[in-house]
Amino acid sequence: HNIPLHTSKELSPAEKWMVIEVPKATSWRYSVATSERLNPIGPMLDRHATDVQLYSWPVFWNHGFLPQTWEDAMDYDPLLGKMLDDGPLDVVEIGTRTRTRGEVVRVKVLGAVGFVDQGFLDWKLITIDVEDDIASLLNDVEDIEAYEPQIIVTIQEWFRWNEVPGKKVGDFAFGGDAVNREKALALVDSSHERWMRLRRNSDA
Repeated sequence: HNIPLHTSKELSPAEKWMVIEVPKATSWRYSVATSERLNPIGPMLDRHATDVQLYSWPVFWNHGFLPQTWEDAMDYDPLLGKMLDDGPLDVVEIGTRTRTRGEVVRVKVLGAVGFVDQGFLDWKLITIDVEDDIASLLNDVEDIEAYEPQIIVTIQEWFRWNEVPGKKVGDFAFGGDAVNREKALALVDSSHERWMRLRRNSDA
């Protein structure tokens, strides 16, 4: 995936480009195909490879990833020292609008929540579309908690029960607390560095 990560880093370091995989209020499981040429977004099929998998419940937000990021399973997270989950950095966009699968959206990073399962760490960035009606009200985790306290808990519980069909994800990172924007942006920077390293190694 070679869509730019940064929008205008000099003007707003917290703004990034996000690619939508699963639009708000839908249940079909789609994901970027990192092993295929040009990394298309495709359906996640059932064990018979005939039908698209469904989440147990529709997503309550737009779900996708940050381009030019990579959570290398052979590397360790800088905050917790846990092994990563081998894929682009996941993103939840909590705005009011339903986006389109494959759409590239300019978002503002607000924070992140993490899950630890079988020794691997899976981060979910919390963001908002910069053009959303409530975007000016939200700049960090404490703003989310003040505006709508249940959003973070809902994100945690939804992924805890839906990330792996029929299986509950292990534990929350940091005891269930979300990390703030500063730490979330540090996660983005380290994930982007891993992506650049991956590109250099593949071109060698």
